[in-house]
Amino acid sequence: MLNWITDPAAWLIILPIIVFIAAHLIIKRMTHKKQKSIKLAADISTFFFILADHLFMLLVLGRSYLLYILLGLFIIGIVLVSVQATREGELHFGKVLRGFWRICFITFVLLYLVLFIIGVIQSILTLVA
Repeated sequence: MLNWITDPAAWLIILPIIVFIAAHLIIKRMTHKKQKSIKLAADISTFFFILADHLFMLLVLGRSYLLYILLGLFIIGIVLVSVQATREGELHFGKVLRGFWRICFITFVLLYLVLFIIGVIQSILTLVA
């Protein structure tokens, strides 16, 4: 019943949430700025959401689609660079990288939630059957 406590995969799956909350609380305490702390916590936890989603896909779907997702993000990055270059006439690498990383955060958090819901539904169906 409590196998999830000792299972390393379970810890790796909940790690991004722990990192996000901890980073948000620490940065908020240091800066006293809520919006800045949320943005920085998102930047810090993005990598952990990518890893957790990869592991989630392996556990829930039986295979990883991470390569396809990263390919899609690569294309989004190219589009962001093109838009930035045409809109402003020059490329501001910091703005493009920050925008891309935040799009990655939103994408992987949404994917995390979808995979979580699929996993819960699969578990319920397994218990019922």
